[in-house]
Parts: sequence; structure tokens; C-alpha cells
Amino acid sequence: MEELDPTQAFLKEAQKKLSEVTAARTELDQDYAKKRADIDAQILKWKRAIDGVLAVVENEQGDPADVEVSAFVNGQAGRQKIKFTDGVRICLKQRCDKPASAPDIRDGLINLGFDFGKYAQPLVPIHNCLKRLVEQGEVRAEKNADGQTVGYKWISALERALDEDNRSHPAYRLSKRTVDHFK
Repeated sequence: MEELDPTQAFLKEAQKKLSEVTAARTELDQDYAKKRADIDAQILKWKRAIDGVLAVVENEQGDPADVEVSAFVNGQAGRQKIKFTDGVRICLKQRCDKPASAPDIRDGLINLGFDFGKYAQPLVPIHNCLKRLVEQGEVRAEKNADGQTVGYKWISALERALDEDNRSHPAYRLSKRTVDHFK
């Protein structure tokens, strides 16, 4: 058996050690990637939980305070106070030709003078209001091909009166039931 010179022996041992360290690093990288994915999943879970609680907390604070506007509102000129929901209605009516997104409505409300300073997420009260207006049949959620809401459109009183689908709306049934009760 042939004996290696010290240089060759060192080179062979160094290559073996390099191979072992490289394999250990690959194993560590795989372990790190799994731990990182687990931590990322936990971050996402807690972020969603916090956002949900913030939405409830902000919802309990109510809508932004009424504002006084100097404009022609609801057929009246001059300075008058308008409620948040009426402000959302105004913004939707101004864009009656195309759907308005929640950020579009937020910008319109800010222009009217509503203050969203106390809200960590100013779109929350807008989404809550839009949800109520959809439930009441005053607004229609416009959706894309994937079924995602891309904006909201105001439904005029005439459209609501002519829309037979609104006849099955819970608010209509409730008011009809109430009327029938008093007959």
C-alpha cells in the first residue's frame, strides 16, 4: 500500500471535512427554512387576530363625528351638519356613473371634512357603513369575474322602486309585515 505524502493526506482530509460541513449547512438551511415558515405562519395568524380586534374596537367607537359642511346638500344650501352615513351616500351619488371603492369614499369624506385621525384603519367605518347600506338595498357591491368586490354603486330611489328583486329584501319584508300588523 502506498503511503500518501503529508500534502496529499491533508488535501484528502480537508476535502472530507469540507464535504461534511457543506452537508451540515444544507441540513441547517432546510431546518431554518422550515422554522422560518412556521414563524411566518404564526406572524400572519397574530396579525389577522389583531386586525380583527382592531376592527371591533374601532366599530365600537362608532362612525366619525358629524361634520358641518357649506354646500348644497339634500336640496338645501348653506352650512349644515351631515352624519357619516349621509356623507357616504353623498360620495356614492357623486360617482353614480361608476363604482366607488372604499378609498375613493374615504377621500370624498375627507374632502367633506370628516376626521379619521382617531382610526388606526380609517377604511373600517367606511366598510361597516357600506355593509349596512348594501343590507338596506341602497347600495350594490360591484364584483369582478373572480367575485371580489371592486367598488360600490348607489342605487337611486327610482331604481329601487322598479327593482323587483328588492321586493324579497329582508327590510322590505319587515316593513310589509309591520304594515300588515297594523291593518
